[in-house]
Amino acid sequence: MLIAFPVNNTQQGGHFPWAIILLSVVLAGIYFSFQLNDQVNQKKATQYYFQSKLYQLELPAYIDYLSKKSDENLLKNKTSKLELYWLSRGDKEFQQLLSDSKIIATKHPFYWEWYTRHREYQYFLTLDTTNIYGFKSAEPSISDALSSLLLHGGLFHLLGNLFFLFFIGRYVEAYIGGVATLLCFFILGMGSVEIYYLLSFPTLYPLVGASGAIAGLMGLFTILYQDKKLSFFINVFFFSGIFRFNAMILLPIWVGGECLQNLWLNTEEVAYTAHIGGLFLGVIAGIIAKRFFVDKHEQQDKPSYLDFKKHYTQAMLFLVNLDYPEAKKILFSLLQDFPEERAVLYKLFVILKLEPESLQYKEIALKIMNLKLYHPDELAIQNEVAHHYQYYHPVKK
Repeated sequence: MLIAFPVNNTQQGGHFPWAIILLSVVLAGIYFSFQLNDQVNQKKATQYYFQSKLYQLELPAYIDYLSKKSDENLLKNKTSKLELYWLSRGDKEFQQLLSDSKIIATKHPFYWEWYTRHREYQYFLTLDTTNIYGFKSAEPSISDALSSLLLHGGLFHLLGNLFFLFFIGRYVEAYIGGVATLLCFFILGMGSVEIYYLLSFPTLYPLVGASGAIAGLMGLFTILYQDKKLSFFINVFFFSGIFRFNAMILLPIWVGGECLQNLWLNTEEVAYTAHIGGLFLGVIAGIIAKRFFVDKHEQQDKPSYLDFKKHYTQAMLFLVNLDYPEAKKILFSLLQDFPEERAVLYKLFVILKLEPESLQYKEIALKIMNLKLYHPDELAIQNEVAHHYQYYHPVKK
């Protein structure tokens, strides 16, 4: 299992992620309002199918149907009753023939018994929200593609998607804004469903979940922040840690993870084609977004960034020449204008180590010790500051 996401960086610029929070509330609201009983209803439908003995009539008919189509590989690979059940349920042509009474005809001795139970079974299926509003590649529709983005197959499916939506989406929103983020979510999500439709075997089994849309935001994120070094939490099986690198490196990691899971797990319950398609669509969207949004950000950030670099360079020159008062004056001014720049804090501490009894020393040392850091180099600096501070200001017992 591979997990990778950014953690506690300063690239959001204090932006409140209202669009991501709104999306999360909507997704959670839909699940808890309409889908709480879906898994129970799915179980009821399956139990009724086998308890009513429908399988004794339909599954042998399905095997005969497959034999006539020369689908020998399906017969060899799908041997259990439950596997045949799910396969038959997703087969549009078979289900249509079944509904038209062409599989079990009226002349069949148990036709009316089958017909009554089959209708009851169909009623149980209508209680399942995902079965009604999920996207079916055998019966594609734009409305189902849209509604499928808002539905989830279970609580853990929802929580997993909300987790990545928050940790990735807030960075996208900080860069392109809330409205554009909402548009990207739905456009990329619809695109990922389209890719799933083009590459998947036609089935009536519904596709649900915001995973494709979130994968699109992930691809978009890697392009928007491709030249920025961020801190990421990485977990591969039993190995995990915090690493700092350019966001673009995450793209092959995410794509590779999806491909490996698709090969190793070999499950039809997860639409990996939608995930991978969403990632690549997100990359295309990121390339386009860079053209429309980079100038706006540079216009807002470039003057202040150049101003910071200019004054920070001056401070470093004073520091090299041992002119600590001038260096300290410039650094404190920069700290006021750029409180998120940790380098300013670290350089101020280097100067203020010479006056450990001063209030300025205590202020800077406490700020550094209270930072939430993950990168090993920064943690080492934080530990050094803590040891130095405790030496001159030991805690009284």
